[in-house]
Amino acid sequence: GPHKLIINRNEQNLGIAGNVMKLFSLSHGKYIVNNCGDDLSVPNRCSKSVEAIEKAGVESMSFAMTTIDSSGNANGKYGSEVHDVQLYTLDDYLKGRVVSSGASRIMTRRIVDEFGSLIPGCPTEDSTFTFRAFLLGGIAFSEEPLVLYRIHGNNISMGANYLNKINPIPIYEQYQKDLNTAF
Repeated sequence: GPHKLIINRNEQNLGIAGNVMKLFSLSHGKYIVNNCGDDLSVPNRCSKSVEAIEKAGVESMSFAMTTIDSSGNANGKYGSEVHDVQLYTLDDYLKGRVVSSGASRIMTRRIVDEFGSLIPGCPTEDSTFTFRAFLLGGIAFSEEPLVLYRIHGNNISMGANYLNKINPIPIYEQYQKDLNTAF
């Protein structure tokens, strides 16, 4: 098709926030489909994601994932407690009742256009972009598995002492910045 593929290699490590913002600056579509380096997309993931987010009418949408081991063998499903498509409100988010996954996310460009760049040193885009999507109108989750999610000992968001490895202060600062922008 008429797609443009951009291959980019940063000269230095930009960190999660810097790398994600660089990717946004290189892209031009209405939607951004996240694809982590150690995961695999099922065929037609992008077209299915666009169709689903447009039907749901939200700013961000995640999908169930088939978990695989480091050899590519399927061993489970993430998001199996959700049936069909679940729409979530900010109240659901604040009460911890949201199933969401950055590894399977599609989101609108508005999430960055309305709020700007992530602050330098922010150790995650997952929760900050989810929060922004709620401030703009909401998110959804679909039970359709569109990603093969590789589980291994070096996953950034998994493993022992994950919370001890990140500094939460830049995340809180990002939330405050985004709340101020929303107001």
